[in-house]
Amino acid sequence: MITQVFKSDAKIIIPLLVLPMILFLLAHAFLQVEQYQFKVETAIESQSGQQLSLPIFKFVGFDDSAQEKPLSVTLLPPAEARNQVPPSHVYFSFHYGNLKLSHNGEVFFDTEGRNIKDLPVFVQPLLIKLPTTYASGDPIKMEMSRNATNALRISYAYFGDADDFSSALKNHFMYYEMMGFANAGALIFTLLVLLILALTRSFKKEFRSLVFVITCMILFEIFSIESVSATFSSYWQPLLLLGPLMVLASGKYVEYLGDGDINLIAKRFFSLVGLVSITALALGALDVLNLRLVNFIFSVPLMLGFCLWATYKCIKQAKNTQRKMEIYAFAMAMFSFAVSFCHDYLQRVGLVNDNVLLTQISFLTFFVVIAIIAVLDNERTQRVIEKNNQLLSEALYDQSTQLKSEFQARTILEREKVKAEEKLRFYSNLHDGVLGYLSNIHAVSELENSENSETVRRLSKNAINEIRVMMETDTDEPEASLFRTCSALSQQIMVPLRAIGVDVKWNTLALLNYTTDDPHNNMEIFRILQEAIHNATNRAKCKELSIQAFQNEAGNFTIEIANSGGQTYSASGRMGRGIANMRRRSKSIAAEFSIEPQDGGAIVQLILAN
Repeated sequence: MITQVFKSDAKIIIPLLVLPMILFLLAHAFLQVEQYQFKVETAIESQSGQQLSLPIFKFVGFDDSAQEKPLSVTLLPPAEARNQVPPSHVYFSFHYGNLKLSHNGEVFFDTEGRNIKDLPVFVQPLLIKLPTTYASGDPIKMEMSRNATNALRISYAYFGDADDFSSALKNHFMYYEMMGFANAGALIFTLLVLLILALTRSFKKEFRSLVFVITCMILFEIFSIESVSATFSSYWQPLLLLGPLMVLASGKYVEYLGDGDINLIAKRFFSLVGLVSITALALGALDVLNLRLVNFIFSVPLMLGFCLWATYKCIKQAKNTQRKMEIYAFAMAMFSFAVSFCHDYLQRVGLVNDNVLLTQISFLTFFVVIAIIAVLDNERTQRVIEKNNQLLSEALYDQSTQLKSEFQARTILEREKVKAEEKLRFYSNLHDGVLGYLSNIHAVSELENSENSETVRRLSKNAINEIRVMMETDTDEPEASLFRTCSALSQQIMVPLRAIGVDVKWNTLALLNYTTDDPHNNMEIFRILQEAIHNATNRAKCKELSIQAFQNEAGNFTIEIANSGGQTYSASGRMGRGIANMRRRSKSIAAEFSIEPQDGGAIVQLILAN
C-alpha cells in the first residue's frame, strides 16, 4: 500500500525526503580533511600485535564506574612517508575518551587533566604538535581510555604542518557555529510566529503541544552551546527522556491538522510515555537507574519508532486531508529527524564512526516546518472564520427586521432632542447677534450730525452678510474658512465703530492657515467675537479696540480682543449673560477662553484647539 502512495504523489514526496539527505551529504563534504602530507590508516594493537584499520572504535558500555582496560595501539605511517620532510603536527578530526600520545617512550600529549570533555553535541577535533625529535615515518604509541563515554573512538591520523589543517579546523567550527546561529534564528522565527498568533488572539489550544516541543528544543539548543555543555556534560541523559514525549506532542498536533483523518495514536501513548519518563528521571536522580542504558533501550528506540511511524502514516493518509502540504512537510521533518538522530546516537555508542553531527540540521528543518505549518493553519482558520462571519451577518440581517419598530421609536426621540438643541442654539444666536446690531443702531441714532439713512443701509447690508456667514458655517463643506468669517465681521463693525469714535485695529491674517474639521466651529468663534466687541464698545465705552490673530510657540492659533480708553473690567462686578455665553461657546469647540482686566478696559483671549 505504501508503494501506491509513493507512486501517486512521487513529485511531492521525493523532494521532501531527499532534501534532508542532500543537506547531510553536503555537511560531510564540507567537513572533509583535504590538505595534509600523509594519512595513517592502520595501527598495531600493543598486546596481540593484531593490525587494526583506522578509524578505531570500541564500545565500552554504559557503566562509567567499570574499570575498562586502556586500548593501546601504535600508529604506522606509510613507508613512503620516510622520504618526506618531517611534519610538525598530527590532526585527528574526532575522538572520544582520554588520549595519550608518546614518541620514543616520552609522552608529548595527554588529554587527561586538560578539561577536554566528551561534549554531548560538539565533536571534538585534536590538532597536536609533534615533538622536535619526530622524523617522518616514526611510529607513535597511542593509548585510549574511558572518559565517561560509551565508546573509545579515534579518526584517521593526518600528518602535516599547522597550515595544512587550518582550513579543516575553520570549517569544523564554522559548521557548528553556523548551525547554531541558523537554529537560533529559526527558533526565534517560530517563537515570533506563535507570539504574533497569541497577540492577535489566533493562538489555539492545539498549539500548546507545539509549545512543549519548542521548549524541549530550546533546552537542546541551550545545552548544545560548548560552554554550557562542558559544565553539564551529562545533560543529554535526562533530557533525552523527553524525546518520545516531544515526538508524541508533535503527533498530537498532526492529528489535529488531519481533521480526524490521520490517527497516529499519539494521544493514547502520551500519558503512558510521560509517566514512564518521569519515573525513570526520578529513579535516575536517585542513582537507581543508569539513564544512559534507559535511553538506549527505551527513549531512543521509542523516539525513532514514533518518528518513522509518523512519517509512514502522514504519507499514507495525507491525500485524504485538506491540509496535504502541511502533512507532507511534517513527514519530511519527522523523517529528517529520525535519520539524523539515529546517525548521531549510533555515533555516541560507537557503531558509526564520523565527525559530523546531523541533529542540528534536522532541528533547523523542524523549526521552519513548524512555523510554516502554524502560519498555514492560521490562514486556513481565518478563512473559516470569515465564512462563519458571513453566515452570522446573514442571520443578523434577518433579525434586524424585528428591531425596526424599536429603531423608529428611538428615531422620534432623537429628533425631539435635536429640536430642543436647535432651539437653544437659535436663542443664543439671537441674543449675541441681533442684540449687537440693535445696540449699534441705538448708538448711531444718538449722534447729532450723522447720515442715518446711509448708516441704516450699511447695517442692513451687514445683517445680510451675517446671514450668509451663518449659512456657510451651517454646512458640512470642508472649505469653510475662519479667516473669511472674521473678515465678514470686520466689514460689519468697522464703519459703525469708527463712526462712534472707536479706533479699531484688525489683523487676522494668521487665520489663513487655520483649518477645522467642523465648519460649525467658525460660527461659534464669530459669535464670541461679536459678544466681546459688544461688551468693549457698549459696556466699557472703549476708545481703542484691537482684534489680533497669531500662532503661539505651541502651534495653537490665538485670537486676542483688547480694548482700552474706557471702563476697566472688574471680575467682581455684575456680569450679564454675554461672558457666560462666550465661555459656553468656547467650551463647546474645545477652546480656552480667558478675560483679564487692563487699564481702561480688558483683554479677551481665545486659544483655539489644534
